[in-house]
Formats: sequence, structure tokens, C-alpha cells
Amino acid sequence: MVQDSLGLDYECELVVVIGKTCSNVSEDKALDYVLGYAIGNDVSHRDWQIQRGGGQWSLGKGFDGWAPYGPGIVSREVIKDPHTLRITTRLNGETVQVSATEIFTLPLDNRASLTR
Repeated sequence: MVQDSLGLDYECELVVVIGKTCSNVSEDKALDYVLGYAIGNDVSHRDWQIQRGGGQWSLGKGFDGWAPYGPGIVSREVIKDPHTLRITTRLNGETVQVSATEIFTLPLDNRASLTR
């Protein structure tokens, strides 16, 4: 039902994969818990967010099977600085979004520490 209606949208994101159990991790230790990184599609349904009252973070993003990532996880040893990556979205072979991780509003160590 949801996939058949108009309003599906894509948003390329960097996925931070936590590799070990953690709780109440300080910002300066947060990256010690990161296994690696992947690319993800933060799928949104604009009709459910705006017209149907789902809100920015609720129904418009929470359908089963959404937020796919991969096809793999790249370790922290390979990606030394995750703040300097170029990320793109391709739809049916056409590049529809070009961005970079440097535009994130919070540094990744801060984001990882927010998961406590």
C-alpha cells in the first residue's frame, strides 16, 4: 500500500555500525565502539510525513523494510576520517543526489555518544 502511492523519497546517509555492547559512553570514547561504516538510504514517504500527519520522524520513515544499508560494512581501519566522504544516491542508474559527510551538523563521535 505505502510503496504504491506517490511520495517516496530517498536520502543518502552514512550509517555508523556499533560493534560492541555499550551504554553511557562518553563522547571521547564513542568511536572506540564503532565497528565500521556503510551507506544507507533513509527512505521517507513525504505524503505520510506531511499530508497524513505522520511527522518528520514517525510514520513517514518507519515502515517495515525501510532504511536499507550496504552492501557491506567498511571498517574504521579503512576509513580513517568519516567526515571527508563523498556520498551519492543513484536511482535506476541515474545519480540523483551528491553530498558529503562534512555537512553533518554533529561530528560522528558526538552522534555515537548520543546513543546512550
